[in-house]
Amino acid sequence: MTAFVFDFAATLAVLLVKVAPYFLLGALFAALLKVYVRPAWTERFFTRGASSVFYASLAGALLPGCSCATMPMSDGVKAQGGQLGTVTGFIIISPLLSPITIAMTYAMLGWKMTYEGCFRFHVDSKTLRRLAMKFSLNALLRA
Repeated sequence: MTAFVFDFAATLAVLLVKVAPYFLLGALFAALLKVYVRPAWTERFFTRGASSVFYASLAGALLPGCSCATMPMSDGVKAQGGQLGTVTGFIIISPLLSPITIAMTYAMLGWKMTYEGCFRFHVDSKTLRRLAMKFSLNALLRA
């Protein structure tokens, strides 16, 4: 039992050290966005109905971040008035299609796996179904 606890703690520590820089980078980027981007601009794109899900998903795909950086940035979207569907669209797309994810997948697994993993599988099936659910959820919450 002691060996299990020690292995668990050691693995947890290693993973936390690996994840911490990305999480801090995401928090830094979210802070920069909050300071330098005017609230009127974010309100224009992230608080208006179904189109806000599209804009948040587009921002999630274009902003450089990994799954660890997504949460601080999505908190910034929520703080600027983003609705549930908008924040959820950002959270789903960001780790799947960000430039960092695509570059790392290509570097480690090659172009075929990058296409299959990042574009074909996610965009064609999961993402479209999830975005459709978020549009529906936004409509239900407004009703």
